[in-house]
Amino acid sequence: MLTCLAAGAAEASLAAGSLTCPSCGTGRLARWGHGREREVTLLGGKRVTVRPRRARCTACDVTHLIVPAWCAPRRAHALEVIGTAAAAALAGSGHRAIGAGLGVPQLTYGQHLPPRPADMLRGA
Repeated sequence: MLTCLAAGAAEASLAAGSLTCPSCGTGRLARWGHGREREVTLLGGKRVTVRPRRARCTACDVTHLIVPAWCAPRRAHALEVIGTAAAAALAGSGHRAIGAGLGVPQLTYGQHLPPRPADMLRGA
């Protein structure tokens, strides 16, 4: 999976054939349709629909999805939401408080946060 800063830049680079394949390093990426639409949650609970561009290497035939830089691969939340949750966890907040503060279900973050040091000592 590749990330780009702007969708327009990704399209222009694909059209020009200037994106190198990250798998083989020698082939060029060419347009190959789109990935499935997905909803990504931003800070404040706003949901945005993203339809990532699919590209295929001309040398090794491997396909890649090109997603916006603010979008985490295979995650339903933007990087700013994940980063905010991680910072709150490091500050000692629990997953229920983090979920409530971000306006997302508590289980969304409870299963992704690392165990707190006290929990690791207890073996929880």
